[in-house]
Amino acid sequence: MTLYMHQVVKGPATNDIAVVTPGGLGTISVNDWAILDGPDPSAAKVVGRAQGLHTLSSLSEFSWFTAVNLVFKDER
Repeated sequence: MTLYMHQVVKGPATNDIAVVTPGGLGTISVNDWAILDGPDPSAAKVVGRAQGLHTLSSLSEFSWFTAVNLVFKDER
C-alpha cells in the first residue's frame, strides 16, 4: 500500500504553521498533515493524520528535521 502526506502551508485549509520564526536557523513549525490513500487530495480518502513539528536546522541549505506521530483512523 502507498500512502501520501498532504501539506498545505497557505490558505484557509492550512495544516502547517510556523510558530517560531527568528529568521533563518531555528524556525519551528507544527503540522497536522492528512495521510491520504491516493495522490490527488480532492479524490483521495483521508486514512489518518501526521501530527508533529519540524525545525529548520541549517543556515547553508534548506534542511528540516521532522518528528511526527502517525495516527490512523481507517481500520484497514
